[in-house]
Amino acid sequence: MTEFQFWQYLERYAELRNGWWYGIAVLPAMVIAGCTYLLMIFALRRERKIPVVFFWILLTSIPVLLIFPSFYVNLDLRRALAQINVQIPASEQQIVRATALGVAQALDYLATLGIFGAALTVVTMIAVVLIGGYAPKQITSVLSNAVSTISQGFTKLMTAVQGGTNSEGEGSRPLNAKYGILTVERSRQPGFRRAVHSDMMIGRVGADLTLIDEIVSRNHAKVIVRGDQVYIKDWSSTNGTFVERGGQTYDLRRESDPFELHDGDRICLGRPDDPQSVMLSYKR
Repeated sequence: MTEFQFWQYLERYAELRNGWWYGIAVLPAMVIAGCTYLLMIFALRRERKIPVVFFWILLTSIPVLLIFPSFYVNLDLRRALAQINVQIPASEQQIVRATALGVAQALDYLATLGIFGAALTVVTMIAVVLIGGYAPKQITSVLSNAVSTISQGFTKLMTAVQGGTNSEGEGSRPLNAKYGILTVERSRQPGFRRAVHSDMMIGRVGADLTLIDEIVSRNHAKVIVRGDQVYIKDWSSTNGTFVERGGQTYDLRRESDPFELHDGDRICLGRPDDPQSVMLSYKR
């Protein structure tokens, strides 16, 4: 009895419900999940935060782990059945129905895991597009806005726990800000505040200060603390980082070293004369 004939028996007489998964879906699902995993690794090549890298690598590995068992079964059914001490009989007459029902139930269970893994792959693909910037700007913007809308509540909650707040209003809890405070003055998130700390990344995806404006790069600028002084450096952003002070504007793309921040400085992500640019103020 061939593997194909055994599959047919399971579908006809052993109540195998998810045979379609093994027949047409598991192979492309495994290929897509594997490619998504590799793309995520490539997208995170510049990410320096180990917990962030670990989280995304773990997330993209879950679909692969869920799909692989059914993929293995599809590749070599005989060897897979041998793992549970079941052999494909020589003829249909030698099949024990109770055994066939048990095999069909196990295959349905593996298929269910694989289908869930395929659905999760869609989520990880969106994450890869956002993190790696593989899609055109318009598509990336739509996806980024959708994800950001969901994540804003969580971000604001974590900011409050860590010493941040979203407004300057009466009753706001004061920030524990030894090195100063950055306040978003012009943006799609005006009023958002964040306490400054060393190696603080400002950007659009997965940053310490996350801004959803299209003009902001994934990793736009970085705040650095040296001793008691606070500096900022443009992080190879697309639209540039500028500091306004005393009527003068400093283009940080021309500064090879980090630029020291003073109390009252204004930081502009994008050209200051661009109405879409983001403006931050620094208070010490």
